[in-house]
Amino acid sequence: MNNTGSGVQDSQSESIGALNGDAKSVEEGLQALWTVVRKAGEELHRLRQENHDLLAQLGSREEEIAGIRKEVHAQQELLRKIQEQQRLAEANVSLNGDKQLLTARVKELLAKLDAYL
Repeated sequence: MNNTGSGVQDSQSESIGALNGDAKSVEEGLQALWTVVRKAGEELHRLRQENHDLLAQLGSREEEIAGIRKEVHAQQELLRKIQEQQRLAEANVSLNGDKQLLTARVKELLAKLDAYL
């Protein structure tokens, strides 16, 4: 009977040892899982921060683009005004040239008229 009692104790010791081994294995598995989850959380935090930074840069670039568009519009308006002034100046020069020709022609005709009289 002593052998049987010893066999039960051995079996119980093996079961406890197996449970301890299983518990240790479960604990190691949980630690590994926790490490993976922690790293994933850190990566998620890093990606969120990067996304935030990129959105801030995007906003800044959009403001720059809006400013450049306003500047381009102002430059186009200035160019339009300069072209209009140039067109008017060319028309004025043309009129001044015609005026000078007319003045010369009138003087010529007056001289001929004086010569005739």
